[in-house]
Amino acid sequence: MLEPDQETEQYPRIERWGSAVAHGSVAFVGIPITIILLNLPWSLLGCPVLSYMIARSFRRRGRVWGAYQGMQASVIQLLLLVCAVTAHLTSGFQVISNVFSFGAFLLFVYSMWAALDTWLGDDFDYIGISKLLGYVSAKNMGRPEVRRRWVTMGQNKTDDKGGMPR
Repeated sequence: MLEPDQETEQYPRIERWGSAVAHGSVAFVGIPITIILLNLPWSLLGCPVLSYMIARSFRRRGRVWGAYQGMQASVIQLLLLVCAVTAHLTSGFQVISNVFSFGAFLLFVYSMWAALDTWLGDDFDYIGISKLLGYVSAKNMGRPEVRRRWVTMGQNKTDDKGGMPR
């Protein structure tokens, strides 16, 4: 067993924090937006987007573990959003609404577990989606990233319209 001063960090701190924020985006983003602005299912719309943006930023930097954890988080946040919206839309049918609400709650607790594990630097694999997302993440890391110029300040070049791989 390692002594407290002999801790080894397998993954950099930025990857651990980014992955924890991606997994816990419902707690860090969705719930505060619910309290301040919107009603519940619609306040969760930004959570999968935030997780995906974190995964993309890690992919651009070549950080495999962070990109994989962010991709897993975005899929789970999307499933949680689908459960919450379905529970809201089926509110007339109490049993169906309760089933989807309970499913969203279980996914929320599961994602908080993932946020804690990744913050501590442990690998976290969601049941059922980890193999597929591991394959997708590995393929994405092998692809060249296309640089797109969103704001060109009038400096459009005819030879750079399609984007250049990095």
